[in-house]
Amino acid sequence: MLKIDFENLVNLIRKDFDLFPDNLKSWNINYLEYQKNRYKSELRILEGFERTNEILEIGSLPYHMTFFLSKSGFNVTGLDLNPERGKAFIEKHCLNVLACDIEREKLPFEDGHFDIVLFMEVFEHLRIDPIFTMNEINRVIRPGGTLILSTPNLYKLSNVLNFLLGRSYLQPYSQFEKLYTTGHMGHVHEYSRGELRTFLEKTNFRNIKISYRSYRIKWNKFYLYLPQHLIPFFRPYMLAISKKGQ
Repeated sequence: MLKIDFENLVNLIRKDFDLFPDNLKSWNINYLEYQKNRYKSELRILEGFERTNEILEIGSLPYHMTFFLSKSGFNVTGLDLNPERGKAFIEKHCLNVLACDIEREKLPFEDGHFDIVLFMEVFEHLRIDPIFTMNEINRVIRPGGTLILSTPNLYKLSNVLNFLLGRSYLQPYSQFEKLYTTGHMGHVHEYSRGELRTFLEKTNFRNIKISYRSYRIKWNKFYLYLPQHLIPFFRPYMLAISKKGQ
């Protein structure tokens, strides 16, 4: 049970869609509706941590989770490739969001600065050097601190069906096109559980727990939901919670 009024915070975000430029407005609207159940699930996890913890949220556009955490009393810093995209929203709600290209630049923090790093639905967008990025994330987490990472599951049922039908599961052109529409790359690669675990282990994360997640039911696609419910391997998301190694 969340201690915050989640639906009220969602409605506050809805009132501010016009603060974003036209090229991001419709994307922002759709993203909130598609991801709000995931946000709620992740906030339940974070309710188990102290409000005094220093939290870094990497890849914070469209700043929904940054907003939820800030309004819930958490000490959160967001990182975004280009915070100018949401400057009006950031300023209105006094969010702490810094600019950083996490694929090319070192994270602008001292070693061991954060208790928790959130890396939610970003890993699959990395197209240059995910090893560099993951090592930087490890560097800024305090010893014993926590990384919470979510990413699409390569073997979600819709992907498997596309494979069997000879279709692309990513539609590469549309993913690259997002460089022009939203200002960042779309999905480069979606990972299996074993691939994700290898990245975490090789970049010094330990006590790795990876679970398969599904956050909403689309009743017009119930034929997808039922197998996902019965066989977690087919669920659309993976959530990894791990600790920084010593």
